[in-house]
Amino acid sequence: MSIASLKAIAAASVIENKLPKTSLTQDSLDYTKIIKRCIKYYSPPKYCINNYDEDTCIDLINLKQPFLPNLSKKLNPDEIHEKLSAYKVKLYEYKVQLSKYLSEAALKGRENIVNNLIRRGSYISTSDTYSEEPTKEEICILAAIQGDTDTILSLSEDINVVEIHNNKNVTLLMYAVANDRTETVLELIKKGAEVDKQDKKGMTALMYAAANGHTDLALVLIENGAEVDKQSKQGLTALMWAARKGHTSTVLTLIENGAEVDKQDEEGRTALMAAAAGGHTDIALALLIEKGAEVDKQDEEGKTALMYAIRDGHTDIALALIEKGAEVDKQDKQGMAALMYAAFVGNKDVALALIEKGAEIDKQGMTALMCAAGEGHTDLALALIENGAEVDKQDEEGRTSLMAAAAGGHTDIALALIEKGAEVDKPSKQGLTALMCAAGGHTDIALALIEKGAEVDKQDEEGRTALMAAAAGGHTDIALALIEKGAEVDKQDEEGKKTALMYAAFVGNKDVALALIEKGAEVDKQDNTGHTALMAAAAIGHTDLALALIEKGAEVDKQDEEGKTALMRAAIEAAIPSVVMNGIPMYLADRVRKKIVLALIEKGAEVDKQDEEGKTALMHAAQNNHSNVAIKLIKKSAEIDKQDKEGKTALMYATEKNHIDIVEALVNKGAKINIRDKYRRTALSMAKEKYNTEIVRLLTPQNNKYLAKYCCDIALPIIIGVGSYLLYNSRKINY
Repeated sequence: MSIASLKAIAAASVIENKLPKTSLTQDSLDYTKIIKRCIKYYSPPKYCINNYDEDTCIDLINLKQPFLPNLSKKLNPDEIHEKLSAYKVKLYEYKVQLSKYLSEAALKGRENIVNNLIRRGSYISTSDTYSEEPTKEEICILAAIQGDTDTILSLSEDINVVEIHNNKNVTLLMYAVANDRTETVLELIKKGAEVDKQDKKGMTALMYAAANGHTDLALVLIENGAEVDKQSKQGLTALMWAARKGHTSTVLTLIENGAEVDKQDEEGRTALMAAAAGGHTDIALALLIEKGAEVDKQDEEGKTALMYAIRDGHTDIALALIEKGAEVDKQDKQGMAALMYAAFVGNKDVALALIEKGAEIDKQGMTALMCAAGEGHTDLALALIENGAEVDKQDEEGRTSLMAAAAGGHTDIALALIEKGAEVDKPSKQGLTALMCAAGGHTDIALALIEKGAEVDKQDEEGRTALMAAAAGGHTDIALALIEKGAEVDKQDEEGKKTALMYAAFVGNKDVALALIEKGAEVDKQDNTGHTALMAAAAIGHTDLALALIEKGAEVDKQDEEGKTALMRAAIEAAIPSVVMNGIPMYLADRVRKKIVLALIEKGAEVDKQDEEGKTALMHAAQNNHSNVAIKLIKKSAEIDKQDKEGKTALMYATEKNHIDIVEALVNKGAKINIRDKYRRTALSMAKEKYNTEIVRLLTPQNNKYLAKYCCDIALPIIIGVGSYLLYNSRKINY
């Protein structure tokens, strides 16, 4: 192959957008580099797949200037062979994929795609493998797709063409039908092709004819004995396929030939539902309903054709079904009626038509007004109110339309509901109010509710208030508005006695926290476990907020019920919740942890403070393998040999948990290795118990004395025992 030919191939590759374009002009493209990228990234265009061999690839990769001006190094033969081997694997996979595409396109009658793929050398495999050249059977499949009856007839002398199928059991007849090849279909039927044969999905030739709208072929198949109501593995019939795809004449032909209009698939759906969901009005009305389709038939989920039409936005069909007598208050298995479907999608015309036909507006449970309010359909919500919808109606959980509007941030609807007399403080069964919903971030609604007299300190069943919701969400303006209206800043919830300040600290909302403090929030208020806002900020790793709290007077060394301080909390768990909740990398969590620890120490936190168990921050860091924190604490003069109530030191905790980095840091700092806990264990004995030779080595002076003793302690008794045994037996033998 000439260089000119290869350049043409590469140019065609770029034109087809199969490869990345460069900033160069078309004339100056580095074609060799492009083809090299094909090999490197395993995504070659069809031109490159079929038009150069391995030798040409090697020549191209090794070409000198001007073809490879930017090649940093010349590939050696081994590298070339490795790349080409991988390329061949990917090339095979690529061809298999093209074969699948060809089959899919052929069964959907996509002639342009089919012709393009065949022109590029693709064919449909009859097995799970793909060879370089198609077999006679595979040639027959291509002939059936293209309507090449002569080829099929000539090959039928050597093979039984009616039994040919691909690895999905799709037959020649199915391929010919899907591509509207009438002559080929007739010849195959003459040769005995089974018209009702099913592929692996249970599809028949008639179903393929119906799905592709080939009415004449559908009639040919029926006249040759095709079963009209045969079902696929999903329960689909030819009529359902034609109705779904909108092929009116095919639907009519099938019905005239005895197709059952109310046949249901495995999920209970009918042809009428398929037409309604697809928006095919003429099929739904002129054919199916007039031919006796049951309008209110329900599928397995309880949905009717009317519900499908409304859900998928087909107003004409929905209105027509209503006029044809569809039951307006029929409910699906979730209790949803047609009016609720209309409210969810905001279809005012259908909703009003349903109401005119007597649809119940305030049906028990969730109402249409709640649906419209929650989805933000203002016009429809107002129309429902005008038609008598009860504004304070509650669902099974006690939620109202006002709560739905407030939670969704739909200000116009919320204001309209308030104007129409909605009770602003009506609680749900969990004690939730509209103000609590709005406090999660919808300022306008929250302010409107406050102006209308909403009780700012109302609590839900867990004792949470709107102020706590605003604090947790970081909504400073809402928090300030609530405080201005008299919200109690230090009110505690029921579950953990947490305050709004603690909620703000936990999620790191500095602005809200400072606003609360400015309005008198007690910075050292403790919850039912003794935790403060500072401890919460330290545990999560919110350094800036922690510093701000300290500046506002938070006691750095305040202890909780377990005697733990903010520093200890940081040493134990700082940033771990952020790793869990936000998915941040662990190495970033280590940085956050180190930062908060340093900040607390700089602000005077006592590094050797002990909790109820006598543990210090250093011990907690050692136990939890937070090496960065441990090293910083050591550098900040933490007492490394301090013992807790069990007599354990930081070194023992690190040894016990096999945290080698911390052990090494402590040893290098001069930690005593012979201190004993109340069980008379030393760090060295703990290391021996764990059989951790690396830690034993670290704990051994001159790195050999104790290690030798350790080895002797274990190995010497074994050696002596084995030696004695051998000596004894040897004596017996000699004796």
